[in-house]
Amino acid sequence: MVTEPVQASRVLKLSRPTVYLDQWMWVALAKAENGKGDSREIKAFEAVKNAAESGVAFPLSSTTYSETLSGVTDPNQRMTLARTVASISYMRTLRAPQVLVEHQFRTAMHAQFGRPTFRPAPIDVLGHGAHWAFRGEAGGFTFSAPEVETLIPRTTMTEVYQWAEFRLFAGPRDDQVASLRANGYNPEAAAASMSSRVDWENHLYTALKNEGMAKPSAPVLRFFVQAREVLHEHNRLLYELFHEYNMSVERTFSGKDVKTARRKLSNFSDAVPSLRIAADLKTHLFRQRKPWTTNPIRDIDALAHAVPYSDVVVPDREMISLLTRSKTAEAFGTTIAHLEDLPSALGPLAARAERLGDDRTGWGGNTFRLDPPPGVTF
Repeated sequence: MVTEPVQASRVLKLSRPTVYLDQWMWVALAKAENGKGDSREIKAFEAVKNAAESGVAFPLSSTTYSETLSGVTDPNQRMTLARTVASISYMRTLRAPQVLVEHQFRTAMHAQFGRPTFRPAPIDVLGHGAHWAFRGEAGGFTFSAPEVETLIPRTTMTEVYQWAEFRLFAGPRDDQVASLRANGYNPEAAAASMSSRVDWENHLYTALKNEGMAKPSAPVLRFFVQAREVLHEHNRLLYELFHEYNMSVERTFSGKDVKTARRKLSNFSDAVPSLRIAADLKTHLFRQRKPWTTNPIRDIDALAHAVPYSDVVVPDREMISLLTRSKTAEAFGTTIAHLEDLPSALGPLAARAERLGDDRTGWGGNTFRLDPPPGVTF
């Protein structure tokens, strides 16, 4: 089943057709490429590969990197997965969430409060590699001997960077971990941060299942979730931007009564696409009265930033259900696709991408290297 967008708003859509795939989908494609997939996975792989070659973008997110490094512990399996991912995505990535959300905040402030005075210009959303996905900036690789870049032809340097992004995504071999730790590699820090976020969501889950607590109505629960999302995930950004434009958060969101104040904050939150999506999905998940784990938090992180900019998203079944019931994807003109429906969804996108012409990889050409260029050793 494909859930088609209704009353679609395409304000944030990109000129290049864009499809976001959840982690399980990348795993399915890797299975198909290596002769272990079922008929649906093989058909989807062929369609995705052809669409990528036509110029459809299949960007990764920072969540894709995190799930690969933490969820695929065997280095050989990670390398196999990374080869499939790189050959389809060309290591295209969505820009860092904090950069996208800041732009969304500024746009919402302009629309609702007239500050900034002019609507913020669109920003680049698609880039390449981990630095773009985590920091929102191009680049990230440097040579210990700077003169190396002057000695290698430009086309070869591009191939070096392509290969390096692919290998970075594949992660370290077991025999490399010790030396990486000596230089600051600390995956436990990310795990601890995620654990804290799980605890935060479970705090409300525990309160909601308390028999002595009056159950909030659906609108009130959604406001609770919106307020928690703003205060826990984006509080610093909110205050920094309001200070930049000489505005007071407290005065802006106050009102003659509680209902008025809530409506002001809720309306602003809904004007920030990633906040709206996160609030909708989390509200529906809280209504299911299920304890929180890492997986839905990561899924919601990814979808909150992918849905506004993507033509098609392929989440897991739980997120498909939440997106469908909340009608969140519809509001942004984004198609929700199951595995078996992906080939038909990709056809029109591939035709659009073909009309864009060359540079289908985003690297300034139509090739992508998965091995070191000839004559270059590491």
